[in-house]
Amino acid sequence: MRRSTIFTAILLAVSCAVGIPHTSDASFLSARISEDDFHWVDAVSMNGKPFQIGYPTNVTEYSTKRSELEARVLTGYKVNWPLHTNQAVTNVPQLVEYSLEDSSSLLYDYALAVKLTNTGWGADYVFYDATPDRYTLSAFTNGWHTVRYNSDDPRIVEVETDQSF
Repeated sequence: MRRSTIFTAILLAVSCAVGIPHTSDASFLSARISEDDFHWVDAVSMNGKPFQIGYPTNVTEYSTKRSELEARVLTGYKVNWPLHTNQAVTNVPQLVEYSLEDSSSLLYDYALAVKLTNTGWGADYVFYDATPDRYTLSAFTNGWHTVRYNSDDPRIVEVETDQSF
């Protein structure tokens, strides 16, 4: 278990209490986006673990409510995205590239960045790691979105979405 997993609850409580802003994990995508391109929203995974969703700063609508996401019909796509990889995606609708790296955050061990296209009126994605746990993302703009999370096995093994090819 990584040290940030152990200190997550303590650091989150302290940072919220003293008003310390969370840092961005976009450094591994520095050629494409900057750290200031994200607004971070706190959420809770299926297994009750905190995680964060990074929305582009120009996004004004976003949701972390599980009930809103579960109301949509999602289709699952099997993937195998190991840690320290960045590659094009051809088997998940409207998701064209991903990067899964170590997080630079003090609170989260891993950062999954995905590049979305043709999100239209909104696109919902659920990412399953190999533990299994799930992390949700509702996107209302095209471009890079990031999910920061902790996991004993961060490899992404399935993606569900309401999008189609």
